[in-house]
Formats: sequence, C-alpha cells, structure tokens
Amino acid sequence: MHPQGLLSTPYTMQVTGQQRQEPIATPERKVGSTPSFSRRIVMLLLVMMTWLYSFSYQPILHNPNEMVRLYATAALVETASYQIDPMRKRWGWVNDAELFKGHFFSVKGPLTTWLAAPGYVIALGIAKLQGQPHPKLSHALWWSRLSSTIVPTLLFLWWLLPLLGEVISVPLGRDALWLTLALGSNGFAYSVMMVSHMIAGVCAYIAWQRISSKPDHPKAWLYTGIWIAATTAAEYTGVVISVVLMVAALMQARGTKSRGWLIAGAMIPTTLVMHMQWACFGNPLSPGHLHMENPSFRQFHERGVFGADHFYPEAASQLLLSPTFGLFVLSPILLFGLLGIWRCLRSAQPWTSGGKLAVLTVGLMWFECAWLSNWRGGWTVGPRYLTPILPLMVWLSATGLQWAFERQRLVASAWAWAGLVIGLVLAGLPSAIYPHVPETMTRPIP
Repeated sequence: MHPQGLLSTPYTMQVTGQQRQEPIATPERKVGSTPSFSRRIVMLLLVMMTWLYSFSYQPILHNPNEMVRLYATAALVETASYQIDPMRKRWGWVNDAELFKGHFFSVKGPLTTWLAAPGYVIALGIAKLQGQPHPKLSHALWWSRLSSTIVPTLLFLWWLLPLLGEVISVPLGRDALWLTLALGSNGFAYSVMMVSHMIAGVCAYIAWQRISSKPDHPKAWLYTGIWIAATTAAEYTGVVISVVLMVAALMQARGTKSRGWLIAGAMIPTTLVMHMQWACFGNPLSPGHLHMENPSFRQFHERGVFGADHFYPEAASQLLLSPTFGLFVLSPILLFGLLGIWRCLRSAQPWTSGGKLAVLTVGLMWFECAWLSNWRGGWTVGPRYLTPILPLMVWLSATGLQWAFERQRLVASAWAWAGLVIGLVLAGLPSAIYPHVPETMTRPIP
C-alpha cells in the first residue's frame, strides 16, 4: 500500500439530510495521476541544476552549523577520530564545538557527518592528485554537501513525486507542492547546506510511509526501525518524531517477530550514535551540548531538558506566522496543510498510521519547538527547527489541496501557483543567495 491509501477510511458528510461519502484516496481508488518518466527527469534536473549552481558559501561567516560537521567529517576520514583539533588548526576556529578533556568535538547529530564522508574522500583524493596534503575548505565543503544532503534529498524527491501524484488529482497542484518542497521553502536552504534538518525530514517521512503501508513480512520492519532512529541520529530534536513513530510502529507491527525486527532496526542507528557520544563525550547516553565551548550557546542548552525549559507562546505563533521567518508566510501554499489536517482528523482511521499519524507527528514537533529556549534558531531561512516535518506538511497540503480542487478548481489552482511563486521569492531566493537571514531582519529577504 502506498500513500494513496494512507487516508484509508473515507469519512462522510451530512448533505441535506443524507450521507455523502467524501472522495478520499483509498487503496482501491486512486484520486491522482502519476507523472511520466520524462516529466520526473525534467523536474529533477531543474532542481538539481538550481541546487548545484547556487553554492552559497561565505568564508567570513564560517557558518558553524555546517562547518563543525565538516570538521568532524574530515577528522573521521583522516584520523579515524571525532576530535576536530587538527581541523581547527588547519582551517580556523569554529563555533558549535564541544570542549571535553582538552579536546574539541562537534555537538551535532552525527548522521550528516557520516553521510559526508564519501564526498570528503573524493575532495581529499583530488587534493592529493594536485600535490596538496588536504583540500581547500570550499572544495571540501562542496563535495561534502553533495554526498551528505544534496544527493540523498534528490533521491528522496525522485521517489516522492509519483507518490504525491497518487494523492492529488491535478498534476499542476502536485508539481506546485513538490517544487515548494524543493525550491520554494526552507527545504531548499537545508538541502544544499551540510546540515541535518532536511535529512531528518527525509528519514521521518520514509519511516511514516513504511508504518502506514503496514508491511506483511516481519523482516520489512527492520528497515522501518532504521529510518525511525535515523531521524534522531540526524537531528537530536527529532527525538520526539522518533518516539511518536516508534510507538505507532510497535502498535502496527503484527506479532513478536515483526516487533523484534523493528527494535533491532532501531538499535542500529541508536548504537552508532551511542558509540559516537561515548567516543566524544565519555558517556554513551549524553550528547555534548552541556559541554559546549561557547558559553553564550551553552546557556541555552543548560536550561530545562537540553534547552526545553517552558512553553513560549510567541514561539508557537511566530514559527508559523512571523513575517520574517514564519512557515506559512514564506511558503503560503502550505496553508492547504490546515485543510489536510482537518480532513485527516475527520477520518475514521486510527492514530497509529496514515493521515492521523502525520497530524500527530507534525503537531508534537511544532509543540516541542515552542518549548525550546533557542526556538528562533539564529540566522536562518524560515523556521529551521520545523524543517524535519516539512515533507509531512507537504503531504498534508496535498490532501487539503485535493479537497479544494474538488470544490473550486480554478480558485485552488490560482492559490496553489501564487503560493509557489511567493515561496520561490521569499524562501527560494535567500536559500540560493544567503541562507542566513539575521534575527534583526524584519523581512525574509536580506
């Protein structure tokens, strides 16, 4: 079963005293259309060329969110260690580092660091062929970005387009949402930088899709567990997503064997992360945020539980509605996601799969971010801490847009494409040129 069946039980509406069944996608009835192979190629090439052309790199900024990951990748490849001391001597000081027993480490979730290793190996090999002991920082960053975020996300987008086509019946609407994810939202910025937010979103979406498809073979749950735990391996704040999806998966898996394979799969990324934390911080159960070198950064993480100290009402609203970085302001087509949420909540399906599980995952992640003392996230394009739920929000928007198409196709089409154009300008341009909009800015474009 594919996502066309994730709204698995149609709900009914009261119309003039009679029950009318809503035309929702089911396993037996697809409401959408599948894009042709050539269309998928053209759209993917459009995104790939845009991403590769717009190599945003500001040496004076030395973006710590990705540079500390690059340093860790270089250390892992060159010294088989997570200590970034040699890289700091080579390329200069970098923020977001942890100081533990006289050595420096990255405090970030390690998945992006691991994924960048093949790219860095290529950069290192090219440098040695040119007679250099190590690559230039910009060259190392380009190749590391390629293998850690760009290629994995492009593969995800290739897989996602036909699945969106099974949810929404109008190809232009399907394409508008897909392009929003790739070029018209902060998904653009965090797919082309060596950071974790979009990779966490990819892992979460695939895990959710696998749970909702309810695989019959017990061993299939092994891969579901891997994707669930990989979400947190990429982004520590994704632990809420992993917990929600793991509980749902345990309830959906049938029999002891299926649950055993699920747990075994989840333990693979979990064990690797624990080994990294033991190697870096001396404790397999402790991330390094409490040992941050920079005291101004450390103060945020010392509050409450790793920085989550209390609910910030302004965060709850501004993450979505801020004129500078709000999710719905920068990518207004995602407002159809509210219709999708309403539609899923009215369905009779359980909370452990499909649309309701998507709503639960999105809602709890948004709620978690509203508890973070550093909820703003620094210099960003859009709400970067919400990026892990962006693919799920696109799917919810597809269900809402389909509902709108069935009632007012012309109006829905106009709003969808207007929303895409706005997203390309407000989120796409900063992502391509300078994806570090300062907190002091009052508009999304610097």
